[in-house]
Amino acid sequence: MRSWLEPAAQTELVDVLERLGRDFRRAPSATHTSCPACNAARRHPSRGDSRGAVGSPHARPNTWRCHVCGAGGDTVDYVAYALAERRFRECSVDQKIAVREWFEGVCGVGLVDAYFRKAPPPPPPEHPPFEEVRRFLAECTSVHRDEKIAEYLTFRGIDSREVAKQDLAVAMPWADPPSWASIGPNSWPRTHHRLLVPLYDAMGALRSVLARSIERQPLLKSVAPSGFARSGLVMANRVALMMLRGKARPADIVIREGEIDFMTEAVSAAPELAVMGIISGSWTPAVASRLPVGARVIVATDADAAGDKYAEAIAATLQGRVSLERRRDAA
Repeated sequence: MRSWLEPAAQTELVDVLERLGRDFRRAPSATHTSCPACNAARRHPSRGDSRGAVGSPHARPNTWRCHVCGAGGDTVDYVAYALAERRFRECSVDQKIAVREWFEGVCGVGLVDAYFRKAPPPPPPEHPPFEEVRRFLAECTSVHRDEKIAEYLTFRGIDSREVAKQDLAVAMPWADPPSWASIGPNSWPRTHHRLLVPLYDAMGALRSVLARSIERQPLLKSVAPSGFARSGLVMANRVALMMLRGKARPADIVIREGEIDFMTEAVSAAPELAVMGIISGSWTPAVASRLPVGARVIVATDADAAGDKYAEAIAATLQGRVSLERRRDAA
């Protein structure tokens, strides 16, 4: 729990002045009152000045300074001067306790307790709404029917008809997509991120999508829905998907890095082979727990530092449960 000093010090001076029984006057730029350190009631008593000795600027309403003796500080210091005749940091332990009890007791729920009881803002949703994702993908077309995307897959050495047959990816139409299918102000069609690969959670439930650019040299190769996390989500062919859902126990599993390598592996894999694709944050203990004990797992991530890091994370969750093999593919 945060210290009581933080909310107390942020309390506006006028709130404690009322509770201390001090008179004060609001001017256009500041609040004026008497000084708790020197007890001066006016800034210039000999001149008949109507302004209080202490000024608390409206721009910083939790601070104050006396124009007579020069004392000042935050709201806690004002109360400390009023109760113990010194700044809070100069108070004895007993005096500090008295100041704390004043804030917690006299101010009560109105100040310190209310600060702690403020509910933190809810975290953003982890994944896009399921119905929006499902409807979005249902409106997409087969990759081999989209000329530009079929051409792109062919350029990458991937059979677009096999991708469509195995439901590995779909082609995004040019129609207006959901608001989360965007990069800043631009929708995915405008940035050419029209090749969509479904993402599944550890239980095999559809949760999100990964959008791949079909430009030859894109600024961003692939992106996830704006404002949502993609951690714990993986790509999966049909065998891998059945495994995640507890309906299959494949003897062999290949884990590839990125959507292109995932599709490349899946279209050429034997029918009984489970192929999974991962991206940053995909692999979690929950995903690892869905792989059957005793299976042969080939970790085929890229032959670079990032690929090795993925492989180490995967091995750490599977060690002793499966037979692990490392295959370092060209990055």
